Amino acid sequence: MSDIERELRESLAENARRAPAGDGLAERIIADAQFGRGAHDRRSGRSRWRAWLLPAIAAACVAGVVASIAVVASLQHPKTHSANTPSFSVTPPTGGAASSTAPATTTAPSSSHGASGASTSAVPGIGPVPKGFQAADLTFVSTEDGWALGSGQCFKTPSQSCTALLRTSNGGKDWVSVMNPPANIGGTCDTCIEHIRFADGNVGYAYGQNALFMTKDGGAHWTRQPGGADALETLSGNVIRVADAGGCPPGCSYQVQTAEVGSGQWQPARLPGTVRGDSVLLNRTGHAAYLLIQQHPAGGAGMQQPTLLTSSDDGHTWAKSGHTPCPQGPGSTEIDASLMTTAEDGSLSLVCTARGGPPIAQFTVTSTDGGTTFRPGGRGAFSSLAGALGAASSSVLLVSGDDTYRSVNGGRTWLLSAAGPGKASWIGFENATVGRAISMNGRTIWTTADAGATWSNHTFL
Repeated sequence: MSDIERELRESLAENARRAPAGDGLAERIIADAQFGRGAHDRRSGRSRWRAWLLPAIAAACVAGVVASIAVVASLQHPKTHSANTPSFSVTPPTGGAASSTAPATTTAPSSSHGASGASTSAVPGIGPVPKGFQAADLTFVSTEDGWALGSGQCFKTPSQSCTALLRTSNGGKDWVSVMNPPANIGGTCDTCIEHIRFADGNVGYAYGQNALFMTKDGGAHWTRQPGGADALETLSGNVIRVADAGGCPPGCSYQVQTAEVGSGQWQPARLPGTVRGDSVLLNRTGHAAYLLIQQHPAGGAGMQQPTLLTSSDDGHTWAKSGHTPCPQGPGSTEIDASLMTTAEDGSLSLVCTARGGPPIAQFTVTSTDGGTTFRPGGRGAFSSLAGALGAASSSVLLVSGDDTYRSVNGGRTWLLSAAGPGKASWIGFENATVGRAISMNGRTIWTTADAGATWSNHTFL
């Protein structure tokens, strides 16, 4: 027995001996309510109330100690974390780029065409980060509050890898594991997911080509929605979802739908004809949305030049850009867009690469007028094949290939990002200054608060 507990017990016993009878206490309470404090002798009233007040305080202290012990014990046993369930074991993510889009930073909805009933525990678990965690995708709803989807060692079966969802409330300095959807990471299985998007602290979406899960209560329950999503982004109170009709790639036929945040009622968007391609990239900023339909000869395309669709009304209606974003070079060399991102100032940027040519032909293009015109950056400014693109503004761009490079003049010239994330699989900005990056192996999440000039990092053990 500790000294504190012994003293509390002795205090309780002593005050119990001195406490007034219960009936007398009840009569005094009634009298005080009817006649006020002056109905009794003030001195005797204070001493009698003190006799009851001291044990009450002591009891409250004991309750506080017990509650503290209970909280610590619960954090050491993450029983509600679904990564404890071996049936959801997965293989670790491949380390390829999870997404070229910026993390979600405003409200957005989800669901597919209705709800079916795959759900998890009633209370989101909070536990330690699983060993060997590898991040596949990030989403932030503010500069402080974000989630990382990935995989790590299962808590009960460390020899296996389990899906894991982490959350931070201090901008990535610390992370805890929370309830994840009942799905596998990566691959093309029926329950495989690759991406995570939260619209706010309650509504979130986890999705892959064949699966879509939605939560409305911060992850306490994840509900399986019909179908999947090739791309999904939330902003301005709604969500845009792009899905294929199945049996692809190659030669995919895509549908675009919108819904209010947290709703399962999806409405088809108005498209300029049939949308076919090999893969898609989706980005949003303000009320504008951009959909890049990428092509591949294996899908029947004679050229790989993508089709850019633009929307100015949160994805409800779309128009086709009149030209390819990437200016073509001399001769017959085809130059295609491979990565796309948006910035808080409304700009749209892409990476352009010569088809079948050397990586040195890469450069960026940026539009500040909704995708109508594009300003090209310096050709050959970065030589390694780009795998991730981020933009703090139309001027400040970051590209990662063999290392992370930064431009402050719209892509005309590039320098190595000092003490930056190195080779990154993903880069995204929440606003004009705060951004994140995922290391190529998924083990480190990098954070910048000055548009990529300097970085801090959190590495998972």
